[in-house]
Amino acid sequence: MDLRPPQQNRGIVRTAALKAGTVVVVMALIFAARSVGGLRVASSASSQPLPSESSLPANKSQTATGNTSGSTSLGSPSPSASPTSTSSNKTNTTTSTSTTSSASPTPTASTTATLSTPKPTSTPAPTPTPTPSPTPTATFRDGTYSAVGSYATNGFTEKIGISLTISGGVITATSATNMAVNPTSKNYQNDFIANYKPYVIGRSISSLSLGKVATSSLTPNGFNAATSSIKLQAN
Repeated sequence: MDLRPPQQNRGIVRTAALKAGTVVVVMALIFAARSVGGLRVASSASSQPLPSESSLPANKSQTATGNTSGSTSLGSPSPSASPTSTSSNKTNTTTSTSTTSSASPTPTASTTATLSTPKPTSTPAPTPTPTPSPTPTATFRDGTYSAVGSYATNGFTEKIGISLTISGGVITATSATNMAVNPTSKNYQNDFIANYKPYVIGRSISSLSLGKVATSSLTPNGFNAATSSIKLQAN
């Protein structure tokens, strides 16, 4: 029977409990470190592309090492697990780097030169041919001029009086006077006077000349004769 005082027994119990707790904490830390290392190796292996045939032995040793480290007790960590995993990770990283480098070829200089667009050449514009100046026409003084024109009809001569107002060489107003003697000629002159103004007003005096107007084909001859006389007056 232990005859030590109760206080000394309590101290021994506390010391033993502290030691047991320390051992449990150390083992938990070792287990957590191994779990984190295993997760890092698994994550690195899953993020890498499939290894080539030359890297199969490294993968097999990695698998074997991982199984060994997983089955090893918490108190005796395997020293070979970390170097093997590191070597396998380096092999996988090298394989991934070489695969990425070979999959993206760099474009050559000839490809870039083919895509360039040639600059268009400019064509000189043709030199315009100068247009000759028009020959100046005769000028007429502004004003109102009157004349009598004669024309032949049915074996005798009839007359018609014409008045023209000129402004800038253009006729702006006109009037006519029936001077026929024969009744039939009077009727034709009346028909002419009622319809001739649209063919005269707004026209240039220099080019004015009338043909048949309405039913009258001879009276315009008297008008043209009077116009020729007015041109001489205004020139």
